[in-house]
Amino acid sequence: MTRDYHDSDISPFSNTYYSEEVGLWEKIRWGVVKPLWQPQDSSNRHADLLVNMASLLDVPLADLPYSFAQARAQGDSAYQPLSRPYNLVGDFVFSGIGTTMTGYAARVADLEGVRRAAVTLSRLRSEGYGVGEAPGAISDSAIKNPYTELPFEWDEDGRAIVFEGLEEHDRGTHRLPY
Repeated sequence: MTRDYHDSDISPFSNTYYSEEVGLWEKIRWGVVKPLWQPQDSSNRHADLLVNMASLLDVPLADLPYSFAQARAQGDSAYQPLSRPYNLVGDFVFSGIGTTMTGYAARVADLEGVRRAAVTLSRLRSEGYGVGEAPGAISDSAIKNPYTELPFEWDEDGRAIVFEGLEEHDRGTHRLPY
């Protein structure tokens, strides 16, 4: 990505970056700003960020919520535009990328919680538990939320097992209908 942006005649910030027609103003603007970009520094900092975030997230499942908070903070602060004079453009180009990486890692980590909730659901159904018996059976189940080791939640209105994952917003709430 760094090489593509750097070799381009147009700024990656341009609304017409993917357009086939590049205006003269876009070429001039990028020509003035481009020398302020240090592609090797951007690549090195990105590699360091990936290594640091991976080491933060290489923990047991129960420790992931805390580790994700650290990784998010590190990702959010990795490229703060105007925070240093060197590589001003690179910091603008990569700002916000750390949040994207933790979002992906959260989706992957949440698969274990979804898997456990699905196994719980499958067992309850195969053992013949009715909807009214599901909350108690979920509470008594040996299969728990991988981050808290507490029983999965039950949504009475939606008649579903609920797993609250690490991904932010609604994407982190997983509902498995009974």
